[in-house]
Amino acid sequence: MEALTLTEPALRSEVEQGPQAQTTFPTLARFLAKVYDNHVAPHEAKRALFEPRRVATPDGYHSTKCVAAGLYALLTQARLAAEDGEVLPTEVTGSTFCYRVLEHGVPIYFVDEEFARAVAATQLPDDFTFGDLNWPQSGMVIGWPPKFLREYTGRDFCHVYAANCPAGRYWPKGLERAPVIEVPEGRDKIGRFYHAWANGRPECFVSAYLMKDKLAEGITGSPTPTSWVKRQPRSKLTRNSLNACRPSCSSCL
Repeated sequence: MEALTLTEPALRSEVEQGPQAQTTFPTLARFLAKVYDNHVAPHEAKRALFEPRRVATPDGYHSTKCVAAGLYALLTQARLAAEDGEVLPTEVTGSTFCYRVLEHGVPIYFVDEEFARAVAATQLPDDFTFGDLNWPQSGMVIGWPPKFLREYTGRDFCHVYAANCPAGRYWPKGLERAPVIEVPEGRDKIGRFYHAWANGRPECFVSAYLMKDKLAEGITGSPTPTSWVKRQPRSKLTRNSLNACRPSCSSCL
């Protein structure tokens, strides 16, 4: 699993210039709520893209506004990196998953805490692969009980963005100048990312697996799962699309 730290530009106004004091937030939910209030809520087009429908938040979970903010934050991070010419593989991977979630209308599924604990206590079959999973959507968001995740992983988070990405070209409608991302033939991927609070700041953790990878090995991390960012050939931003995007990247989001 690869980690990507979300930096302060994801929270700053896109039109502000000059130095600005660092803002401190006590929790991930508070950070993402601020991103939503400042960068998603005021813009009808962004709300339509990142929050195509209002979903009521069950008790004990982070607000669904955090889902829209999480998509916006990761794509903003990737766009800023593209402007600097330093796009990381994790940003390409995470962007691909964002594209798939947006493509399917940002569906959100909440996992009941009792069911989550039952799943965590279940031993998976040794021969069960990621390709055997039956997905309700090829791009979706799964809301897990934060209390359970803190106990199970030691991290503060709630929403996991998951995507099934067969070989092909990916590009989200509504982000006309966003770069096209390609998944090579024979490298069909399944993966996930999530934002978590780590050492007083937000980070994004990205993982991806080949369809043939064993589910039990991927979840336990032993042996090391196939990582999208370590296997060749990598999914990539197409050179033409990236170059075309750079002159007007400020309007990508």
